[in-house]
This record gives sequence, structure tokens and C-alpha cells, in this order.
Amino acid sequence: MQKQPRKKEITAHLMGGIGNLLFIVATCYALSKNNKSTLKFYTKMWSDNKRKNIIKYNMFKNFQLDLNTSRNYNITYRENNFFYDPIHLDSYINNCIYGYFQSYKYFESCKTEFVKMLHNPHSKTIESVIEKYKQDNNDNNTLTPVSIHVRRTDYLSLSHIHLNLLSEYYSNAISHFSTENSIFIIFSDDVTFIQNEPLFQNLPHRIIVDNPDDEYCFWLMSACTHNIIANSSYSWWASYLNSNPNKLVIAPETWFGPSGPQHNIRDIIPDTHNYKLVHIAFKPSRAQSSRHPKVPTC
Repeated sequence: MQKQPRKKEITAHLMGGIGNLLFIVATCYALSKNNKSTLKFYTKMWSDNKRKNIIKYNMFKNFQLDLNTSRNYNITYRENNFFYDPIHLDSYINNCIYGYFQSYKYFESCKTEFVKMLHNPHSKTIESVIEKYKQDNNDNNTLTPVSIHVRRTDYLSLSHIHLNLLSEYYSNAISHFSTENSIFIIFSDDVTFIQNEPLFQNLPHRIIVDNPDDEYCFWLMSACTHNIIANSSYSWWASYLNSNPNKLVIAPETWFGPSGPQHNIRDIIPDTHNYKLVHIAFKPSRAQSSRHPKVPTC
């Protein structure tokens, strides 16, 4: 009896935080389906010493993660820019892709299957947490939860690359919701700023989440009815995984700063009724570099 040929593998260089990992893993997942290849990630190929290794995140536990093998595949596909560009691979060889692939278009066709692969150990806890937030802020428990993500720390020093969104953006975004009937659940890497920012202080119903568990916060953000996101893959994914069919996601129409990579915002933000773009105005500084970064940090 003739042996069946072994299916070829597809893998990727893993780097970045939750959002970047999700883009990379989702793109690989779609490619593995299209090419009938085995999807496998080698954790020893991790190339980002500043971030948690993929094995530290519960959400990826359903994927095949090899903790021990020092596999060193040659890169067969390298992302050259931040525009969506369909990936064509030779399905008869083992493939390793390199890039951030920050476009839903790489995996939209298998979104439902991919989402089922993600493990969320916090789902029941988060439902009760949101209900408690609503009850604590309104006796009738009728408030609609809206997440707000404010990314600051590293964006402040790299604002020419990673656009630092100002209060004007968030004020415009908040105006799309009834402040009296919404509870704004605010996530940020700079809680002190949020606590002292008048825009957020003046919201009648708000919760400032101060929790170091980025995975828990991610799923909590995703469970909100609507989302105001930053130019960050972290809140992008939280809103993308929001299963509310009537969700409204407010996003900045400019993703990078004046010295950041050229991009088409519609490669990043879906052009559907669930998404609304807010105009961003910025003035380039003389001190800003014109060099485009090879990779994002969001």
C-alpha cells in the first residue's frame, strides 16, 4: 500500500503583542486552509524579546504550538509594505511567512472558523463583570457598554510613526453615543492620564479598567456592545471579535503618523455599516523622521 505524501507545513515568524499575533496567526490559518497545509508554530522562532511568547496566551492554546523543536525554515514569503497584497505560496513545500499582515482581507473568508479556534477562559466572568458595571452606575441596569481604548506610553515618543490620538478624536468618537444611556469602559496603558483627563472625567457613566492582565482586558473590551478603538491592533481585534451584529466601531481614519508606512485605511478598517471613521488632523514636526519603520509596535 502506497504511503500518502505528508502534508506540507505553514508557519510564521512570531512577533509583537496580542493584536499583532492575531493578525499573523489568522493569516497563517487562512493560508493553511487554502493550501491544504498543516498549520504549526514553533515557539523557539520567537523574535520579540520585549513581548510575551505566544505560549503565555490562553487564546492560542487550540493551535499546534511546538515548544521544543528548533525549526529554521527559510522565509518563503516576506511582506513588503502595509497594503493588502494577496499571498501566493507553493503548496508543495514547507512555507514560512514573515510580516504583520494587518488587513482583515487576508482571513475574512474563514473568520467564523478562526474565531472558534480562539480560547476565551474569561467569557462567563466577563458577562457578570459588565452587568455589575451597569448596575453600579444605573439602578435600572439599562446602560449600553461602550469600550474606549487609549494607547499612549510608547506612542508618545514615536508619534511621528504611531499617531498619538488626541482628545479631539475621542470627543468626536464619544459624540456618536448617548452619554446618558451609555457606560464607557475605558482601557489604557496610562491610567493616571485617563483619571485626570477632563473629557473622561465628565462622562456621567464610566469605568476605568486598571488591570495588568492584557488578555483579560482584551476579552472584556470585545464583550462591550460598541467600541471606540485606537490606531492599535489590540483594540482593532477586540472590536473585530465583538459578536454583536449591530455593533458600532469608531476608528481613526489615519492609522500611522506622517513618517509611518503608507497604507490604505480600507485594508485595515472594514467598509461596512458597523464601522465609522473619524477624521484625524495632524501637523508634521520638523524633528520627525521620514524613515518608514519596518514593523509596527501596536
